[in-house]
Amino acid sequence: RRKVLMSTDAGSKEYASLSFSPDGKLLVAQGGAPEWNLVLWIWEKSKVASTFKTTNPTNSPVYQCLFNPADLGLVSVVGQGIFKVFRTADSNLKLLPNALAKRDAQNYTCHAWMPEGSAEKERVVIGTDSGEMLVVDGGELR
Repeated sequence: RRKVLMSTDAGSKEYASLSFSPDGKLLVAQGGAPEWNLVLWIWEKSKVASTFKTTNPTNSPVYQCLFNPADLGLVSVVGQGIFKVFRTADSNLKLLPNALAKRDAQNYTCHAWMPEGSAEKERVVIGTDSGEMLVVDGGELR
């Protein structure tokens, strides 16, 4: 069985990253240049639920989007000078406060949430192109 999802909401001809929610009901797709829109899909209905422009004012690239495996309501993205966390509520993306806002912007190349079942369910580790690994726990940089 094949499913084709089609939408112009990504604002691009390509996707940079895809991630399913832990329950498999939602798919988050990070569109590429020029718009860099994050698109939240309701998988079973093949329908776009919400979109959000994830890049910064300089239109920097976004590399990765992820659902938190321990909290399906959290979605995050990283990119060049970009770290954003969203809460999915009623199939909408709501931007949460940025734990890295006080730091000088870096090129955040990848990230990983703590696995389901861990005590630190809101802990995410972020990798940079300068070899740093930053830990954000409960919305705060540690």
